[in-house]
Amino acid sequence: MRQGLLVLLLLATPATFAQEALVPGATLRAQVDPATGSVRVPLATPPGWLRLRVSGQGFDVRVEVRDAAGALLASDDDSGPGSDALAAWEADGRAAVADVASSDPARGGPVELLLLAGPDARPVRERAVEERDGCRAQLATLGPDDDLQRQTRLQLELGEAWLTIGSPADAAQAFESALALTERVALPDAGLERARGGLGLALSRQLEFVASEPHLQAARDLALARGDGAAAADWSGYLGGCFLYRRPDDADDARALLVAAAGHFEAAFEGARAGGARAAAARWGLQLARARRLAGDAAGAIEALDCALPFVDGDIERGRAHASAGTLLVAMAHYRDAEDHLRTALELGREDDPRQRALVLSTLGGLLAWLGESEEAARLLGQARDLAEGLTPPPAAESDARPSDDGPEER
Repeated sequence: MRQGLLVLLLLATPATFAQEALVPGATLRAQVDPATGSVRVPLATPPGWLRLRVSGQGFDVRVEVRDAAGALLASDDDSGPGSDALAAWEADGRAAVADVASSDPARGGPVELLLLAGPDARPVRERAVEERDGCRAQLATLGPDDDLQRQTRLQLELGEAWLTIGSPADAAQAFESALALTERVALPDAGLERARGGLGLALSRQLEFVASEPHLQAARDLALARGDGAAAADWSGYLGGCFLYRRPDDADDARALLVAAAGHFEAAFEGARAGGARAAAARWGLQLARARRLAGDAAGAIEALDCALPFVDGDIERGRAHASAGTLLVAMAHYRDAEDHLRTALELGREDDPRQRALVLSTLGGLLAWLGESEEAARLLGQARDLAEGLTPPPAAESDARPSDDGPEER
């Protein structure tokens, strides 16, 4: 009987939905393959500004948008709410592809992509392009020894514009130029923090995590020296990401990196909470829960979740956070707590988002089947199948969120 329930759970939780081309105004679900850590999703991109938001269910994601020739159009790690990736670019009407990858080593699972067009995508990046062009034009008028203070300021602004545009290599070059100028001209601590932190971010977005760490540490220390706890919290959070996503040498190194990541995320969460930065507190608290779980600290992960969830604002974001919490708790074999979070996610979820709702229903239904509550499980799984009608999932794969073979563990 127990094996039958397990089979029901695996079949009831689709690994992915059909991957037709994603069009503006629509959402699409896909599956990041744990073996490769990535998935490719075709995009139908009309001319104009576009914004792509990518959300991982229970894990962090990053995205790169490329044209048919493979040229990079935009990239991002977690500029969106929580740990979502948010990439914006100006399309020329030709087809593009989104390369979605897990930021957690050897992790995979469902991801949701939302593509928007028009003014929703345009303002921030458009301003960054204008700032980039303005900085480059001004720098072109200055000789090597002309107005070093102004050159330094322009290089900092140029680096920040390149980061917003989504070109970390160009951003790194600008921040390095700014730091080189500080050898010839004094720069206030706030300016030095911008240069070191910006370079650290640019390097981390190129996956050069080891090289980015000393710059992010310097930025954090400079922010603390200035008494800016909110900025220091964010630099600590970015530093935690470097440790979380670095490729370990062996199992001992992997655990050491995860423990270090958790320490930085905890500092980021506490700093954001103390400074009243609710969105940042939610973001770093959820990252802390993820790092602790991966490090094997189940109790610490649950504590972090309990601390982070009250800072998540808005029913939609709270619903997604509870869904992630439920999935995380299922993976940790805390089934009754997982059930509570998944039920809350259903209450807060959008009726007009059938894919998200189907995922929560199938996860909760499979969990209840495992717990022996077959009547309600069948009802929820039936609702999930009705919502997913017309979508053709591939053969189901065993999920990381599956209850362990040892059965439920009570807290």
